[in-house]
Amino acid sequence: MTEHITISEARTTLSYVIARTDRLINKILNDELKKIDISLSQFTMLSVIQRKPGLSNAKLAELSFIKPQSTTKVIQELENRHWIIKKSDPQHGRRILIELSTLGLEKVQACREIVQHIESQMLDSIDKNLAMVIKSNLEMMSNNLKHYTAQAH
Repeated sequence: MTEHITISEARTTLSYVIARTDRLINKILNDELKKIDISLSQFTMLSVIQRKPGLSNAKLAELSFIKPQSTTKVIQELENRHWIIKKSDPQHGRRILIELSTLGLEKVQACREIVQHIESQMLDSIDKNLAMVIKSNLEMMSNNLKHYTAQAH
């Protein structure tokens, strides 16, 4: 049987610590990515396109953590910088497929090096196995909240 843990004795909640860490990561990432002339939303979208080419704009927005109405703007920025290539889907005439260009691949690699450096500093003095357990647990927490429904307390 799974034991449900409440961290009520602590001064801060787990969700607060996660949120604070998320905001620090976002701030540092934004600052570092600016140095190589890319925004966090652009990098995120490039990463999603690389991992899952051919997504709809709505799904691309969801996985890139941006609002659906911002997707077209970000895609246009990526295209203007020659980081993506848009092609017609040969199987669906009106559907547009997006993939990374060579420049896009190079930009993603430069961004990933920054992320790796930030994560390395964040995980300094934390055992590798513990880091993997933390990651796994955070993924489970995220999955648990995907279909959150308010319950009576």
